[in-house]
Amino acid sequence: MMGLKLQTDRFLWPTSYVQLLGVEPLSGPPEAFVPMSKLGYADAVETTVTRFDEYGDARGADVVSLTNYFLLTTMVVVNGKFFQSLPAKYQAKLKDLALETPQEESSLSIKANEDGRRNLERRGVKFVDLNDEQKAEFASVLKPIEKTSWALPGADWPAEIRATHAVRAVTR
Repeated sequence: MMGLKLQTDRFLWPTSYVQLLGVEPLSGPPEAFVPMSKLGYADAVETTVTRFDEYGDARGADVVSLTNYFLLTTMVVVNGKFFQSLPAKYQAKLKDLALETPQEESSLSIKANEDGRRNLERRGVKFVDLNDEQKAEFASVLKPIEKTSWALPGADWPAEIRATHAVRAVTR
């Protein structure tokens, strides 16, 4: 993958991990991949199967390499003053829903990616799935990201993510 020009999202996370792989990150929205690839500016795009299908990225690439390395994030944000003004039973219900929402969103995302894969395969896109050894190697290359200290998510964000109830429920 060394020297590959990979279009990533505009956030620190994808830019950091592709650099660990020796890839040149190109920042931009996923829907810009096809024009960028046709002009020779991008060799590949980092996106979900669903988005690859929706944006018509198959017009710019006809092979998808599945790493199965996903970071699905869902946040439920409630104003603290408003939350405190709610009766205890509504606060409890809101907390329960905040834990259920990421699980539901993850389930929907997984299904959407499965549907997108079927759509793309029908159109002739080839999928390359990494075997267990390749997945383990890919994950080990990305391990240093967990030691990266970033101001916004916080220095201990990987531990915080793993410690949440929602992550434990989804990964079981």
